[in-house]
Amino acid sequence: MREKRDKTIGFMAAVISFFCCSLTVTFPAPFLPLEGERHGLHESSTGMILGLEPFVQCIASILLGSLITISSASVMRLLIGGTMTLAGASFAFGFLQLIPSKASHLFVSSALFIRVIQAVSAAAIFNSSLTLIADMFPDNSVKMLSINTAIGTVGYIVGPAIGSLLYKLGSFWLVFTFIGGLLMTHTVAMITCCQCSEISFKEKSTSVVHHIPRRKILSKCSMTLSLFILFISAVQWSAVESVLEPELRHTYNLPEEQCALVFLLLSVTFTVSAPLAGRMLSTQPGKSRMKVVICSLLTSAAAFLLAGPSPLLHIAVPRISLLFVSLALIGTANGFTFTPAQDLAFDIRRLNLPDGICETSIRGFISGVWNSIYSLGIAIGMASSGRLTESTGWPCSMTVYAFGSLISAIVLMILQFGGWIEKEVTKTRSEENILKTPQIIDTEE
Repeated sequence: MREKRDKTIGFMAAVISFFCCSLTVTFPAPFLPLEGERHGLHESSTGMILGLEPFVQCIASILLGSLITISSASVMRLLIGGTMTLAGASFAFGFLQLIPSKASHLFVSSALFIRVIQAVSAAAIFNSSLTLIADMFPDNSVKMLSINTAIGTVGYIVGPAIGSLLYKLGSFWLVFTFIGGLLMTHTVAMITCCQCSEISFKEKSTSVVHHIPRRKILSKCSMTLSLFILFISAVQWSAVESVLEPELRHTYNLPEEQCALVFLLLSVTFTVSAPLAGRMLSTQPGKSRMKVVICSLLTSAAAFLLAGPSPLLHIAVPRISLLFVSLALIGTANGFTFTPAQDLAFDIRRLNLPDGICETSIRGFISGVWNSIYSLGIAIGMASSGRLTESTGWPCSMTVYAFGSLISAIVLMILQFGGWIEKEVTKTRSEENILKTPQIIDTEE
């Protein structure tokens, strides 16, 4: 009973922190350009402020992942520290409004400094929440992590809407006071609730901590493939989101309000599909994760061709209904691509680690690498899609991403049906629980 209560507290703490952190990432998007214009900034400067976070998270995730080396108690401390720091940074960002409009350099430098702190805090929250959930639910990690991902995506969805509403009701300062107060309240609640469960967390720290075999973990076929799939998923997601709004306005003549609804279509389909994929993989252990990923990538390739529409399809007049269907397919396929990759990474039983090693430290290292690769994919997708669309146009850029998805699927098909990854990646959970024989020992050793 006590263990169940501790797991509930830990899961709620991780999920709510993930949700609030996602809010802070997308909160400033609708109104920061307006505040930047008031301080004499160009669009490039505002874009730099908004786009800095993925690059910082890419580095910070690796460094913070190495801090999780003792037990779940250390994970909780990192989670609480991350939310507290993010709350302070949010309060500080609201005071940027007090900077005189002529002091544009001070505004930019201050905003960049605070965004760096926010990025490091977000990396701490993302790392600790993933580690905590995977550590508490090792036998059902795919389902629980997919729920966490879905709730975090909801934060990304409602963030711009809530931020825009608060900006209209109050001011620039009110937006960040609200999110800062929300984070601080959640931090106090976590500290209060975790006092009663701290003993249970400390009991896990009795494991012997060995040196983390980083090279062995990263060289495992399942880990390499999961990070490759994650990178593709991140690039696909950011590539569409970063250039979709101008296409909706210029080609389909949609107003800003309707453009926001189209973005919701892309996000909502991912939010729904990710938990469905997690439930399917947890209830059907015989289902090959790699086959799910391959089918999802092939679906993404077809959806990108329709989203253009690609010149290869010879569709003379683009139809908005066709774009809606394409975006829904992209969001759904991305959810079914992301979730199996996450399961491959965080199911550490297939790593065949030495007895007595602290599994929390392993999951902490994996979460750091995971968030780093995802942030890198987001950053590269945002940077490449803008330049590619500007030079070739929307239809050709979607064609390029379609071929990228197709090539990725073909590579995985060759590895899958060639037998290189069959034993390690498609091995089911039931086989792992029953076959405690040398057949599942790492053949590299």
